[in-house]
Amino acid sequence: MNERRGPNGERVEVVQTLTLQQVNMLRTAAERGSASAQYKLGLQHFAGMHVEQNFELAAALFRKAAEQGNPDAQEHLSQCYTQGQGVAQSATLGMEWARKAADQGSLQSQFNVGFAFARGTLQGIPFRRQQRRRSGLRARGEVLPHGREPGQGDIAIKHSTDL
Repeated sequence: MNERRGPNGERVEVVQTLTLQQVNMLRTAAERGSASAQYKLGLQHFAGMHVEQNFELAAALFRKAAEQGNPDAQEHLSQCYTQGQGVAQSATLGMEWARKAADQGSLQSQFNVGFAFARGTLQGIPFRRQQRRRSGLRARGEVLPHGREPGQGDIAIKHSTDL
């Protein structure tokens, strides 16, 4: 997998076309427990490149890598749950994995969690209760991961939802 930047500087993932031999090497490393190989092999199965497209197997491989702390796998597993691809659709589990990836610095997951929070759909918690929690954190002087104060960035998310 290569990493490239889109027109707005966002990270764009490109799945490399691998040879059958490289896919077999990935499979061997994945079977030995390599989180990176599990994630990359999951991408191959998700896209159906040199292997049969199999969302269930892709989600299982993403889960193995995600449980080892791979933030990219956590993000992809989150999307699998959110969209019901390869697993039973579950917004709650999707958000749980997105939050884990966000805590490790995944920008896409941070956006997804922030967007869900701003829309009042964070794990089914009513928006007013989320606002009270955010106000309570601010009153106690707590800071969220990565040094941000609660609510920081809400204005940008609010404006993006008004467009």
